[in-house]
Amino acid sequence: MNIKASKNLLLFYPIRTFTNWTKFLYKSFFIFKFKLNIDNLKKQHIFISDIIKKEKILLNLKHQITVKKRSEINKSNKKPRQQKGLGLARAGSFKSPLWRGGGVIFGPKAKKVNFKIQTKQIKLSKEILLFNKRQNLLIINSKLIFPIYIYNFKTYLNFQLQKCGINSLSKILIINTTNLNILNYFKNIPIKIVNIFHLLSSDLLFNDYICIFI
Repeated sequence: MNIKASKNLLLFYPIRTFTNWTKFLYKSFFIFKFKLNIDNLKKQHIFISDIIKKEKILLNLKHQITVKKRSEINKSNKKPRQQKGLGLARAGSFKSPLWRGGGVIFGPKAKKVNFKIQTKQIKLSKEILLFNKRQNLLIINSKLIFPIYIYNFKTYLNFQLQKCGINSLSKILIINTTNLNILNYFKNIPIKIVNIFHLLSSDLLFNDYICIFI
């Protein structure tokens, strides 16, 4: 098979049991299908960095601060007090920035940033990153054992990682492809857990090992 000319790649991974990560299910394999052009992977770092920058911009847009100007304040246009005779400063509107609850001068406003990210590009970037970390992938079957009745789940997880030759201090990413809520078991464990529908290219890039729960 000429790998350089091939665009369709199949990777077979044995499915591990959750009770013992060194044991595999009998005749059970998880298949990755990649559509990659190996000859054009030399420019992959430029392509992936561009995708990660766009993802970072989209994530930061959710936390933009917005204030209201005086034209956006829902208050009456009635004059607060008379112009003269009280010995106080002139006041023309409750919407003035000088009044409590009024508008804000030169405050931050959310910006609408429109740029297009094609779904094919996002899919291709994730395929490239998964292909580059194909030696650090673990497929674990978690449907048969939940809910987990383990007293100290953190110690149990570190023990399973050491049996697979993985240092517990390394960056580990767990991808949840099931409908099970596994976040409750990883509250005090410094491991990132991502749902398969919320997976980003930066998650695959900045983690050393990837565990996929199926």
